[in-house]
Amino acid sequence: MPFNECDACAAAGSSCDNCGKGACSSHALLIPTSKAKSRIFCATCLEADPSGNDDIVNDCPGARHKVNTTPFREWRPEIVLVPYDSKSKMADTQPDMPVQAEHPIPNSCFMMGPGREGATVPYTGTYSEGDALTFWVSDAQLAGTEHKFLTDAEKSFAADFEKSGTYPTVKEWFDHMEKTWAEAFLTFRIHSGDPQAEAKKRQAGAQAAAELRKTLENHYYETLGVNPNAKLRNGMVGGSPPQPYPEPEGDTTKAASTSMRQKRFS
Repeated sequence: MPFNECDACAAAGSSCDNCGKGACSSHALLIPTSKAKSRIFCATCLEADPSGNDDIVNDCPGARHKVNTTPFREWRPEIVLVPYDSKSKMADTQPDMPVQAEHPIPNSCFMMGPGREGATVPYTGTYSEGDALTFWVSDAQLAGTEHKFLTDAEKSFAADFEKSGTYPTVKEWFDHMEKTWAEAFLTFRIHSGDPQAEAKKRQAGAQAAAELRKTLENHYYETLGVNPNAKLRNGMVGGSPPQPYPEPEGDTTKAASTSMRQKRFS
C-alpha cells in the first residue's frame, strides 16, 4: 500500500513509530497496549509486521475522537477499549481474573435474524460483530460478575420493548447502557480515590461511563456509519425486526446496509 500523508496528520505531526513517516486517515492505526503510550503504525509497516495487527482502530488526528483516558485509569481493573475482532477475545489482566470483550449494544440487536453474522438491520452502516469497539469486563457469565450484571440489564431492557411491540433506537440503547455502566463500575471495580468519599466515587463512575459512551458512539457513528436513530431488533430476547422497517427519524444520511463486513483496508 503506497504511503500517502493527509494534511491533518501533517499539521498534527503524527508519525509512524516504526518508519517515522506521517500517518493519514486511511493508514493511521493505533495498537492499544498495556503501556502508557500506545503505538501508532502506518499501514505499510503494519502489514510488514503482522504480529501486531489485531487490535487496531483508526487514529487519524484529523478525524478521531480524542479519548480522555483519565476517567478510565482511575478504576481497578482499568477500563480498556479493544476492537472485538482480535486474535484473542478473552484475556487475563491479572491472575485468576478472566475478562471478556463486552459489546456496548448486544450484537444480536443488529442482526436481522439469529446468529452472530449475516445481514444487519437497515441504517447500521458497515457494522459487524468483529468491527465493533468493545471494552473488557470481568469474567464470563457467572452470577455476581460484571459481565452477567450487564447482560441481565440488556435482557431486561430488550424485554420491555418486546412486550410493548416497539423497538429501541441505537441512541436509546446508549442512554440505557451509560447508566448501567456507571452502576457496574461502582459495583464491580475499585476506584482509586478516597473509599469513604461515596459522592465523589459516584461522580467518577458517571464520568467514566460518559466518556466511554462518547468514545463508543464516535466509533459507531463516524467509523461504522451507524445511524443513531436506527431501530434495532430486540435480539437479546429473540425478537424479530420490525416489518416493514421504519426510516429513522431526523438525520437519514447514514446509508442502510444489510451487507457483510467490509475490509478495513479497502
